[in-house]
Amino acid sequence: MSRSSIGFERWNIRGGISSWSFQIFQKHNKELTEMYISHILSKQYTYKKLKTENATLEDKPNKHFKDSTYIEVFDNIKQWSDTFN
Repeated sequence: MSRSSIGFERWNIRGGISSWSFQIFQKHNKELTEMYISHILSKQYTYKKLKTENATLEDKPNKHFKDSTYIEVFDNIKQWSDTFN
């Protein structure tokens, strides 16, 4: 039997993704990354929209967030913003 000409490389996988568990990890990591990025983008959009509407920190949230049944929990935009952040 002849000796293999392929060298051992600890951190490189032969033949692509090596295991089922690594594939599942990659799928979950992709999903979490997508959720994180969508949160960042929605935050940027929301604050930009509040800025264009000239919202102040003392405004009631229902003045700027229409059709929301849960916004009554907050007294003003500052309280909502602190909770959101």
